Amino acid sequence: MDAAGPNPVKSPGRRFLDRLPEGGDILTGIQAFCTTHAVCWGVFSLLGAVRSATLGILDQKQRVYVTWKEEGPFEILGCFGNVSLKDQEPFVHAKITLADAKKRVVGGHLLSETPLFYGELFLQEVEGPPAERCYDEPSGLFLWPLNRLETRFCET
Repeated sequence: MDAAGPNPVKSPGRRFLDRLPEGGDILTGIQAFCTTHAVCWGVFSLLGAVRSATLGILDQKQRVYVTWKEEGPFEILGCFGNVSLKDQEPFVHAKITLADAKKRVVGGHLLSETPLFYGELFLQEVEGPPAERCYDEPSGLFLWPLNRLETRFCET
């Protein structure tokens, strides 16, 4: 950790409890919610059920997501993530764990298309300038600046 230390959350922002539209994609729904309510930085959790799911896991050597589709229905055992900015727009990063009627559990990095049967969203906004995702050469991903959340913006 650098001398600036971790970014303390000085003040939580608004809290939202809402239901996302049935049949809509989870990521698209959360992003639209954030855009509508001008949320640029926050954390969320989601409970509900999905009809199917598109998931991924990062191949760390090749720096790409290996993706697959799971046909449902599934209960959402847990879905959590964060919202920050990428290209000046709210960007949703999420993980999900699902279970089916055969007691099979699957999970991974949540991708579109994952259509909801129903979804109950809790979103906690963080006040202040939002973190901005920047390209990280070692991982090949767009991540928050390392130990630089005090400035919160990418170096250009």
